[in-house]
Amino acid sequence: MGALKGAVTVRRYLVRGEAPREKSRLIKGARAHVHVVIDPKGEIERSHGWATVEDPHDLDLSSDKMFFGDALAACLRIDTLRPPSAIVRRMVDERLSALGRKPSKSEKDACKKEVVRKLRGQAFPVTRSYDMTWQLDTGRVLFFSHSKGPNELMIDLFKKSFGLELVPCGPGQVAKEHGLLSPTLAPTPEMIIGFPGFPGRSTTTEDSDA
Repeated sequence: MGALKGAVTVRRYLVRGEAPREKSRLIKGARAHVHVVIDPKGEIERSHGWATVEDPHDLDLSSDKMFFGDALAACLRIDTLRPPSAIVRRMVDERLSALGRKPSKSEKDACKKEVVRKLRGQAFPVTRSYDMTWQLDTGRVLFFSHSKGPNELMIDLFKKSFGLELVPCGPGQVAKEHGLLSPTLAPTPEMIIGFPGFPGRSTTTEDSDA
């Protein structure tokens, strides 16, 4: 889902600070945190980083793929490579039962590790991507997801990549900017990120992960 296709589900942010004028610095920052594909032979289960907005499998973050007029666009790509726990348990139980005796803890751990290693080599990572657009002249960022997990990853990745913080931009923030709130009043958290049950918030007090 995102800026170019799919349903429009967006969360708005304001950039705290001034963006570098040189596009090369922005590209360098994004490339420093480009998505790294998971190695099936390794032990990492989850990875995330930037990819191009037009194709999350394209990791060549060049200027012509990231800049659209006065806007910078990219997508947050999240890969997960984790064998189903039910299959892991079944295969481990089958191997241990073949011993004909009660296995030791070290044997259980070694067996599970071997099963996971084998299954990782047979599976493909699950990929999810979420578009991000940054209007450089106004300092506004649109992130096309309401889920808590991807938003937290994007905020952290944005700061690491560009050295700038993102501030949620909800109804209260907009009202304050346009002088619609008394100077003695401040927007509540609900007015900034929305009420539970409204778009962008779960039905409980905690947003759910993707």
